[in-house]
Amino acid sequence: MSNFAMLRDELLAEIEAIAPVVREYASQSEQLGRLAEPIIKAARQTSLLRFICAHELGGCEADPLTVMEVCEALSRIDGSVGWTLGIIANATAFAGAFLPTESARRVFGGGVSARSITTGRIAGGCAAARTGHGP
Repeated sequence: MSNFAMLRDELLAEIEAIAPVVREYASQSEQLGRLAEPIIKAARQTSLLRFICAHELGGCEADPLTVMEVCEALSRIDGSVGWTLGIIANATAFAGAFLPTESARRVFGGGVSARSITTGRIAGGCAAARTGHGP
C-alpha cells in the first residue's frame, strides 16, 4: 500500500470518527450560518485542518486525489462541513507555501495548529474605501 493510500485511509477514518458530531450539530450550524463549535472542536482533534499543508510545516501533504476524496467524504455527511474544512485546509496550505521562509517559520513554527489555520477568499465583491488614514 502506498503512502498516499495509507494517508487517505487514515483521513477517511478520522472523518468517520467525527461524523456523529457533524450529524448531531448540522442543523445548529445551518441556523448559525457557520459551523457549530462542537464540529470545529472535533475537526481540530484530527488532521483535517492540515492535511494539505506541507510536511515541513506539520501537515500531511496529501496528494490531489486524496484531497478530493476527503472533501467528498466530508460533504456526503454535511456539505457545509466539506466545503468549509476544504477551504480551511487549502488556504492554510497556500499560506504556508507562499509565505516568505521567515514568516512561515513564525506562523507554523510549532506545526499547523488551531492558531495557524487560515482561510480567505479569492473572489470579487469586495471594495476598497478611503478612510483618511493613508495616502
